[in-house]
Amino acid sequence: MNTKIRRFNTTVVDITPVIFRWFENEVIAIFPEEVGTNQPHTCMSYMHLGQHSSCNPDYVITNSKPIDFNNVEQSYLYRCLYEELKSIGYNLKEYSRYTKHHYDKRKFTLQQLEQLS
Repeated sequence: MNTKIRRFNTTVVDITPVIFRWFENEVIAIFPEEVGTNQPHTCMSYMHLGQHSSCNPDYVITNSKPIDFNNVEQSYLYRCLYEELKSIGYNLKEYSRYTKHHYDKRKFTLQQLEQLS
């Protein structure tokens, strides 16, 4: 679920929350508020290879590390993925932690989708 903000009282801009992690020797972008499947414990993610996919953010965060910006490889791959996401239209807001708030937003979105069907 994207957050909308107003800029200069005229334009509405979608903001996508994201958490970047070092996972299985690659950088992964976790979109903690984007629904992954019809189960609330999944969200969307993105990696350079494979691109969009659903994931269990608890699993990924437990089995990954924060990006080490002192590590040249991790820092470079982070920047590449960040720029790739920006180039396909994402307006990102980075978070360092996954919280219950993210889970609750996904669950609410799923409840809204169920009411539409």
